[in-house]
Amino acid sequence: MIPRSLKNSSSSKPVNVGEFYKSSLYIAALDQRIVFKDSVLKFLKLDGLIENLTGYVESRIELTKMEIREDIAMGLSKVLLAILMGSVFTLFIILISIAVAHLIAKSIGAFGGFAVVAGFYLLLGLLLFAFKNAISEKLQDYLIQIMKKKKK
Repeated sequence: MIPRSLKNSSSSKPVNVGEFYKSSLYIAALDQRIVFKDSVLKFLKLDGLIENLTGYVESRIELTKMEIREDIAMGLSKVLLAILMGSVFTLFIILISIAVAHLIAKSIGAFGGFAVVAGFYLLLGLLLFAFKNAISEKLQDYLIQIMKKKKK
């Protein structure tokens, strides 16, 4: 059975659906739906609620973006500071090692002084290599604790 709205009023033959959608009858039906929806929202005072909720969500998105930018900037500045401090500390270690090697060289000879300092760094490197897993685990635990404190 064909609904009345799809029948041509002057004859009983059905109207083409494409023509129906273009017709003013269809447009009027859509307008009535929109008006009905708006009136229901106004009656239930939901239109202001929807606008407020939309504004709230947009504000939260913007706030989250700003917080992410701030966290990235803070992390980047800490990394750059750590690189700078590491560079200065490395330069200090190199220069103090040369000074200690010269000091030792006065008592046992030039080659002996630098060999003792080189041997110390070789021993230090071997110890780090031997205990790398334990050092790595402790460092991971420490970093996790730092991250947990930041979230609170």
